[in-house]
Amino acid sequence: MKLHLPKEVWLFGKGPSLDTVNWDEVGEFRVGINHAAYRVPNLDMMFANDGPMQEELFDSMRAGYWSPYNVVFVSRARKIDFPCHLVHTAEGRGTAGYAVSVLIDLGVKSFHFVGFDAYFDKFGYAKDLPGSPVKPEIYTGIIQFIMRKLAEHDIEWRFYE
Repeated sequence: MKLHLPKEVWLFGKGPSLDTVNWDEVGEFRVGINHAAYRVPNLDMMFANDGPMQEELFDSMRAGYWSPYNVVFVSRARKIDFPCHLVHTAEGRGTAGYAVSVLIDLGVKSFHFVGFDAYFDKFGYAKDLPGSPVKPEIYTGIIQFIMRKLAEHDIEWRFYE
C-alpha cells in the first residue's frame, strides 16, 4: 500500500471520551475506527474490519460520503471489489489492533488515542454510536494487544479520557 502518512496520528475509537473531546486541541491527521469515523471532523482515514461495517461503508462510499483514499479495509481472506485500500494481515486484535499494526507498518511513530476508554477500565460507547453489548474482556484484550505493539516498536503514545 502506497500511502504517505505523518509520524503522528490521532486514532479515534467508539468509547465515551469521544463525546467530550475538544476538537480544537486535536492534531491534524485523524483516523477513525469503524463508526467512530462518522463523528470525527476533518477525518483523514478510517479503518473497518467487521463485515457489516464494511458493507455500510461501501454504501457510504457509493453515495460519495467517503473518498476511497480515506478507507482502509482490513481482511484476513476477503476480496473486496471496490476502489479502496485493502490490507491482508494476520496481526491484530479488533479493528483498532489491526489499525495500529498497519499504521506502525506505514511509519507512524506517535499515537494519540481518544475513545479507547478501556485503557482506563471504563467501558461503553459514545452517544448515538451503535455497538454490541460491552464485554470488558474483549476491550481489555484489544488494549493489551495495542500496548504490546507500541512497546515492541518503541512508539510514543497517549490515551485521553
